[in-house]
Amino acid sequence: MRRVLALSLLLSCVHAGSRPVQPELWRELQSENFLLRTDLAPEDARRVAIDLEEVRAALLTIGWHGSNVPRARTQVIVLADDRELQEYALKGIQGFVAMDAFGEPIMVVSGSQDPETQPFLKHELAHVIINPFLIRNPRWVSEGLACYLETMRFDRKRGKLVVGEWSSDRVEFLREEPVPSYWAILQTGREAEQMSHREGWAFETGAWALVHWLLDQRGKAFDRMLSSLARGEDQYYAFSSAFPDLNEAAMQAGVGAYLKAGKVRILTMDPPRWNGPVSERALPAAEVYATLADLQRLSPGHAATPERDRRKAALLALALQADPGQPLAIQLSEAADATAATRAHPDDWRAWLVFADKNQRDLPALQKAERLAPDNPAVLSRLALAEAAHGDRTLALQHASRAVEIAPGRSDLLAVLGAAQVEAGRCDDGLITIERALDVLPDGAGRRAVATLKQTRRAIEEHCQKVRNVRTVERRIVGMPNGCDAAGPRLGRGDTVKGTLKAEFLVRRDGTVADLIVKGDASAGAVAVVKKYIQSCRYDPILEDGKPLEVRWQVELKFAQ
Repeated sequence: MRRVLALSLLLSCVHAGSRPVQPELWRELQSENFLLRTDLAPEDARRVAIDLEEVRAALLTIGWHGSNVPRARTQVIVLADDRELQEYALKGIQGFVAMDAFGEPIMVVSGSQDPETQPFLKHELAHVIINPFLIRNPRWVSEGLACYLETMRFDRKRGKLVVGEWSSDRVEFLREEPVPSYWAILQTGREAEQMSHREGWAFETGAWALVHWLLDQRGKAFDRMLSSLARGEDQYYAFSSAFPDLNEAAMQAGVGAYLKAGKVRILTMDPPRWNGPVSERALPAAEVYATLADLQRLSPGHAATPERDRRKAALLALALQADPGQPLAIQLSEAADATAATRAHPDDWRAWLVFADKNQRDLPALQKAERLAPDNPAVLSRLALAEAAHGDRTLALQHASRAVEIAPGRSDLLAVLGAAQVEAGRCDDGLITIERALDVLPDGAGRRAVATLKQTRRAIEEHCQKVRNVRTVERRIVGMPNGCDAAGPRLGRGDTVKGTLKAEFLVRRDGTVADLIVKGDASAGAVAVVKKYIQSCRYDPILEDGKPLEVRWQVELKFAQ
């Protein structure tokens, strides 16, 4: 008790003036498409859960989505009010989207406003729905559509859903600062993330004006452009095919006249109603402390300070004091023992995920996590990476594809799928997928995340170019190997093999072996022995016009039972 009291005092001291954490107020509500965690009053929390579903349904009713609408639940944390939000985000930030400690996307908003009245929430949910639809996703289209949809509102008096109203703030901004170049808006890419707040607002507002004009006055052509982008066609080709007459002068004249006339096309329709089940549970204190520690880790807009580090550490200490095996707290803690999570929570997929994360993508732990959460994208993508590392390309591709099928707009999942496609020999698909991963990388993604993804793209491009340069020679026999033991690989006493092992590899121009994969039912020791044996061999290379070729080859090895 004294330990808990000391931690609580530390927590209040490092964050003077903040509201004390009251775990007993927190609850979790689960609806068809959302996982909501909040410290709102029970009746307010339930209303928010229903509002979230109805906002999502309204966005789907409007259109611009494909058949691959995400089926993964969206995690939303609703803090009681604006004051509490400011403890985790700089004042003026209406909310934020980020990745939690397990790499799962979360949306954090204030409970001071209903979801249907929060532009930020509608804007971000629009991204969740539209991004999976567009294989090519130009930033001006993505942001312009999200800005268009953030003004959607429910007219409760008339019982109507209203879509297409102008944003008075954006119109006023454009009157003071007209867009200097719409062509520059069309060309803007990831550099938008390095813009100042004002520059970012100007870009979004220019994209909003262009999209609004095209939707209102050239809607059929705009839809054709979206269909082209959904098929993966180049963004400039899609634009010029849909709007062959539009150049900079035409866009300036058209949007300018549209804004000056003020004749906006407003759509009204019956609003969707949602009356599905909402389950509810009280959150354990350890879960609350760990969740808030994760928010403290994120804290957009706040500078990294020793006070923030101490607050996060105090929250984690409280979480582990209440539950030494709490999976999220262990994931956030460098020193915590991951086996404590699997012992305390063997039926929680997060326990096995944190064990795998802290033990070099442990394959059995990930397989256990997948059995507990077969539709969780984070589990499936990690499992794919582990299977690829163990040489099982087929299962890796299967699980990576399944992860993207469930959550098609996530950059991290697309990156894993792209790598799995390339490993499976589908270079063209892999290159398209990795480019899409870059396209949908969320705003605010760290420089390291962007650099890592670009590095992955370069590695895939280099690998695919190498594959194209390798001549696959059929109906030619690679000569017998030299330099390796003629008796074949010698297994140790504990090594086991069932059936036949197949080794696939590249014979280089100098006859040495590279890119070796061994498939079959064998112990890890036996596989290691086989790999060492084959790598010790040197083959006579195939010659064409007197020049050696690189050749893909395979051999089968049978062992006496």
